[in-house]
Amino acid sequence: MAHVRAELGPTARVVRAERVRTGGIAGFFAREKYELTVDVPDPEPVPLRARRPAPPREVAGGIETLLAAADAFDELPDGEHAVSTGGATFAGVLEQVRQMAGAPAPADVEVPVAPGLPEDDELTAADAPPGDSARPGDGGSPEEGARPSRGGASSQTDPEPDEEDAGSARLRTGLRGLGVPDRLLGAGPVTLSTVLSGLPAAPAAPRAPGAVIVVVGDPQDVDPVADLLAERLRLDPDRVLAAGAGDSGRRATVRATTAEDIARWRLRAGAGPQAAVVALGIGPGAEDRRGAGELLRACRAEQVWAVVDARTKTADVVRWLEEVGGSRGIDAVAVRGLFDTTQPGSVLDLGVPVAWIDGVPATTVAWAAALSQALGERARWD
Repeated sequence: MAHVRAELGPTARVVRAERVRTGGIAGFFAREKYELTVDVPDPEPVPLRARRPAPPREVAGGIETLLAAADAFDELPDGEHAVSTGGATFAGVLEQVRQMAGAPAPADVEVPVAPGLPEDDELTAADAPPGDSARPGDGGSPEEGARPSRGGASSQTDPEPDEEDAGSARLRTGLRGLGVPDRLLGAGPVTLSTVLSGLPAAPAAPRAPGAVIVVVGDPQDVDPVADLLAERLRLDPDRVLAAGAGDSGRRATVRATTAEDIARWRLRAGAGPQAAVVALGIGPGAEDRRGAGELLRACRAEQVWAVVDARTKTADVVRWLEEVGGSRGIDAVAVRGLFDTTQPGSVLDLGVPVAWIDGVPATTVAWAAALSQALGERARWD
């Protein structure tokens, strides 16, 4: 959003963010990009206003000169009062009167008027706001020639409803419907920007030599996530261990099935030049979950990720995380199926930060795509 506003100006608004995926297997290894739809409003038109008369300008001689000229005119003998209006003297006197009265010069009489407003000659007393009076010097009431001011509005008019507050309320309702927890919505006006800024950040994956990251979950899910994590950390293939339930499908990897096997591997991994990843598959039964705790302790992991399905009930996922993590706990979750559920925000209520969304790092851009796509026209950024 900072990039959008820097390039398109402070009034630019992101109205939609969509994720585009190509290729991949089982939701992983796909190429990802994000397309943003940005609304750049046209500059507000500046209404044309009828030009007001310029303030009176000081004239050489002032009113005293005009009065003296009038007295001299009255003293002329009868028959010599005829004055030509085309002469230079008359034009000079007329110009002085015009300047003292603040009237516009003839060239300034035609003035632009805002569209939809009547011309000056068409204005009536009904166009004037209540309480308007005639201009100073006009004398009398508005019906006697005073021009009412334009654009006035009665102070008694009821204010229009606050559209921004209404939009915030609609967005709050929409996000709740998507499963976003109330703690992220806050008490004030809601925008997607404020919600995304409050998302808990997942810890960065450790890269130090000998560090171990364990990926736990369904045997069919943990191997793709572990492979993708190793690829992004630029680890050698032999730095990934398959453990626990299931068949990894790797041709050159031995599966560790007991805590003793994992402990021996951990000694070697700790002395290695790179970090290492364990794909720990856990079966569906309660006994499998209890046994996973022993294998997890043998890994002595610096970090534990859990692969969860966004289409599973939140309460069931929370219980599964507690049983598998035990006293050690889970550091982050890699979510799959987020774009296939009607409540993508429910994974934000697991009590564990989200690290990945369908193989994509769970950045604010990724969440913007997920929530904006689910909200549709209800999306409101700022």
